[in-house]
Amino acid sequence: MRRCAAENGGSPLGRNAFVRATGIRPASIDKHWLRWSQAVVEAGFTPGVMNTAYSDDYVLETLALLVREFGHYPIANELWRKASETVGFPSRNTFDRFGGKAASMHRLAGFCRARPEFADVLALVGDADDESEPPVQTTTADVGYVYLAKSGRHYKSRAHEPRAPDLHRRPGGHREVLAPAVRPPASQRRMVLPWSG
Repeated sequence: MRRCAAENGGSPLGRNAFVRATGIRPASIDKHWLRWSQAVVEAGFTPGVMNTAYSDDYVLETLALLVREFGHYPIANELWRKASETVGFPSRNTFDRFGGKAASMHRLAGFCRARPEFADVLALVGDADDESEPPVQTTTADVGYVYLAKSGRHYKSRAHEPRAPDLHRRPGGHREVLAPAVRPPASQRRMVLPWSG
């Protein structure tokens, strides 16, 4: 490990890179160390540190500067491209912490309102009332669930209550889906395995 670290500029390789560089099998490593960080410490190095989350103010300031650069609120692909072209720019997923686009624009407007240097950005994203809550997306669709069943190499989607006009009755209380289904929230989804009842 020390030889590989010396060839890597003094920092130890990660587990997968070490396996590729040395040809030592992962099972052989696992016999001696439960975690890769234990092997790194035993070799005399400091284990890697996980990245910390960006603060909300940093993310909002970065977003404000991006809105100023583009002249509009960026779409997802613009965020992705900026992150891939600019070292240190937060990933596209970092901006999802505020919710959807409307909620992010609401938070950005509040951030810009408190900082006069971003008055031009505030004009671009709109001036939402600071005391108001961010817009909440609501749906008028009834809540039910849809799951995918597999039989051999064939798949079939099934939907359960509530009844919808685009569903046809099937034996056993199931309805075959003929129209695209609305994806339920994660808390209401379940996985049905082929062997379960």
